[in-house]
Amino acid sequence: MTAFKPIIRDVIRWKYVGGNLGNLDREITTAIPARLTDGLVQLNQKVDIEDYNWKAWGPTRESIKWHYLSYDPPETKIWKKKEVATVK
Repeated sequence: MTAFKPIIRDVIRWKYVGGNLGNLDREITTAIPARLTDGLVQLNQKVDIEDYNWKAWGPTRESIKWHYLSYDPPETKIWKKKEVATVK
């Protein structure tokens, strides 16, 4: 594989980009990476270019402190008066 790295890096990647430029541009500008973007990332990985890999951003799921919201609040009826404690 090491013999093919210079060919992939110097020739095949650029032909891939040049042949798919319009479609790659459309995928990148719509922020929805698809088949062509994944293919370009795979070519970069084959020549040990890791700059364009998908990377996790932010904390891991396990370390996030979750705050849950309730969409089922305790039910109170507006026509019922609240009981007020009387002091004797």
